[in-house]
Amino acid sequence: MGDLSVKGILRKYKRRNTQFSLKDVLNITNTGTNSVRSLLESLAREEHSFHWEENCQNKIFGGDAKFLQIWTHIIVRIAFTFDTNVSRQMMDNLINRCGPVIQNAWSNKWGCALPGEGTCRFTFEVQWVSNNPHHTIHISICAPGTSCRENSGRWFDNTSGTTAAHEFGHLLGFKDEYMPLDPQECPIRNPVNTRTVMDNNNVNCFPPRLMKQFADNIGSEIVSIIEYDHDPSRCS
Repeated sequence: MGDLSVKGILRKYKRRNTQFSLKDVLNITNTGTNSVRSLLESLAREEHSFHWEENCQNKIFGGDAKFLQIWTHIIVRIAFTFDTNVSRQMMDNLINRCGPVIQNAWSNKWGCALPGEGTCRFTFEVQWVSNNPHHTIHISICAPGTSCRENSGRWFDNTSGTTAAHEFGHLLGFKDEYMPLDPQECPIRNPVNTRTVMDNNNVNCFPPRLMKQFADNIGSEIVSIIEYDHDPSRCS
């Protein structure tokens, strides 16, 4: 589970439980129990969903963003449907290949805090589920020698971890940032050529704007963390 800020959570969510205060947290902590984390997590637990669209003049791309945010920890529950020729082993290989790349790519790039609050890192978790998913993705086999193009609702047995990390961004509500091979597909797209995960699947490029919505959800501000090399020349 992700980082928690006692002061931050009380600032944001205290009204959900008016009997709960910083003194109560200290009393619980002094007992040596783990209930303080459970209480803080329950206060900060919020489901988010919204529709996003990109008007590309000739057509409209879009989808529904859905995720669970517990302070700075973001959870996305994903279920699979699949063609009959997709085996269980193929599914397991896809999960084992893509899951860690998605989580490592998006996590620990930035944190957030307000003055006087501890910095909490943004972390992301994929939960592969069979019921109550945020998103359902259909899996097909990509025939050898065929160029198969993924989207947020369709992956293939050979989908790479970096491609999955890009498509995961759509599940969070982010738009494409690459220039289409066919200029007429989206001639007015902006920004483009950003070198981010939403452009060329670069899992090392996460400008702070990709974390802003999650900071806004908890009324906080984005801050740098030492684990991530914030090189502005690398991406935009």
